[in-house]
Amino acid sequence: MKALKTAGRPPTVLTIIVFALALFMFVLSVMAVWFWTPIDESFVNRADAAGDMSLLLPHQTGVWLVLRAMSFVSFLVSVIAFVAMWKSRTDRTNVQSGRRASEQLRQTNRQRKRVP
Repeated sequence: MKALKTAGRPPTVLTIIVFALALFMFVLSVMAVWFWTPIDESFVNRADAAGDMSLLLPHQTGVWLVLRAMSFVSFLVSVIAFVAMWKSRTDRTNVQSGRRASEQLRQTNRQRKRVP
């Protein structure tokens, strides 16, 4: 596998924003699961104590599954955003000056030497 050359460049602003939003979404989904768990247990305990299953929420299992799936998907999106942010650090054209980075110039010169 080819090593990733970062050359100490900072990631792009867009990838940082996307990663921050993905991380924020993950934190919110974990908080939703964290707050939902005691509420769910409270409804189950009340229904058991009363002996009446009609006290349970109508879509209790569905909400439980959706909350956990949301946490898992937001974790995956956070990982993908982190990888995109990390890969954005590779050598790229300097947008401000329109010049290529030194490593890109060296690669271009090497390619020219190979072609007869």
